[in-house]
Amino acid sequence: MNGDKVINAIEKVSEDINKHLHNLTWMDILIYLSSNINSTGFKALCSIGFFSTKKTGVTRNKALYEYLIFKNLTKAELKWVTDNYKSKKWKTLKDCFVDLAPTKKEGGGTSKVDRKQVIENEIHFLENPPYDLSDHPEWIVEQEKKYLGCPISLSRVEASDTSHSNTTCKEILDGKHGKDICIVANVSRMQKHKCKKGKSAGKEMCFLTLEDETCSIDNVVVFPETTEKTKYILGEGLNLLFCGEVEKNGSFIINKIHEI
Repeated sequence: MNGDKVINAIEKVSEDINKHLHNLTWMDILIYLSSNINSTGFKALCSIGFFSTKKTGVTRNKALYEYLIFKNLTKAELKWVTDNYKSKKWKTLKDCFVDLAPTKKEGGGTSKVDRKQVIENEIHFLENPPYDLSDHPEWIVEQEKKYLGCPISLSRVEASDTSHSNTTCKEILDGKHGKDICIVANVSRMQKHKCKKGKSAGKEMCFLTLEDETCSIDNVVVFPETTEKTKYILGEGLNLLFCGEVEKNGSFIINKIHEI
């Protein structure tokens, strides 16, 4: 996706219809802008929430869903929609398709009966989407990582259920200590270490860096017994529930790790 081309396309559309970007409705974007940005780029912009503003009122998933339907119009149908948009002032894509569906002889924009049936089918799917079009936090994080390299709207932890935690990384960093400390955090770093002495000689333990939406903490220790019990669920990049004891020196000794 070429950023300069996207910016130029947006500026041109804003100038052509005399509307600032912030005032563009979702129908403005579909009808005037989507044809000026390649499909891959437009889908990426939908996925990162570029078009999901208070003015448009569309979720990222709804924007993607409606774009995939809209882009399947024929060139003649798209021209009819563009030519009639100012006078019809459609608020939704469904309203647009209701007017488009009749054949030209019937006062609509389709060329023949089979295209009329296609558009009528699309109206049905606009009214009854086959899946939930809301934006789930996990999906937002996944899409922003895919297109932007990292999540910017939510932290990795905000995308998970934190109801079983009783502490945040910042509270630990600020000096909170004691037993029965539980925190939902992302494992941003995991370093394994093989013990050389004592009863645990030859066994592995782990040193972790954990982060949540508040900050990150480094002095997190998972001793060999817990490491052995949790080795199949513990790994970098994962959101997990960590429970244990925070000592007065700030070390967080983990004795239980749970998937969430």
